[in-house]
Amino acid sequence: MRDELVVAGTGRERRLKEGLAPLINDYDIVLIDCAPSLDLLTINALVAATDAIELSEAALFSANGLAKLGKNIAGIRDSYNPHLRGPRVIVNKYESQTISGREALADIGTYIPIIGTPIPKAVVIKDAAEARTSLLDWGTTTARNLFAFYRDIAVQLLEVEHAAPTAP
Repeated sequence: MRDELVVAGTGRERRLKEGLAPLINDYDIVLIDCAPSLDLLTINALVAATDAIELSEAALFSANGLAKLGKNIAGIRDSYNPHLRGPRVIVNKYESQTISGREALADIGTYIPIIGTPIPKAVVIKDAAEARTSLLDWGTTTARNLFAFYRDIAVQLLEVEHAAPTAP
């Protein structure tokens, strides 16, 4: 599929959008996960998207990258997709007890709106993933509290999606 999206030729930035068009009304939300780079695959995803949401850690390099992302999304909006909302960011692996974590979070918030409460860094997420179980099934208080963070973000995303007018 990658080659079909990036092969040279006119309209290659719109190939994913065109490919998804027959299916899009069958789903409430379609998530397109991209590598952390602005290559042609990511451009295809942004052209097809209605909302650009980034998942990021609160770190210096992340803040710098998110600032660039905001400029690139503005360019995608101007050139290909005037209905593209965002960018917005979900902050993951947040270390509120460190000065660098708090400063990076503040920097990120100056560039891009943050969705929900930053999700704290916790070993239990990796443990549950390696055990192939959900945070709820993991059974610890920490796991249930982290699940609540993710649930609240999901609720916010669904509320925005259902409240937003559909693009023509």
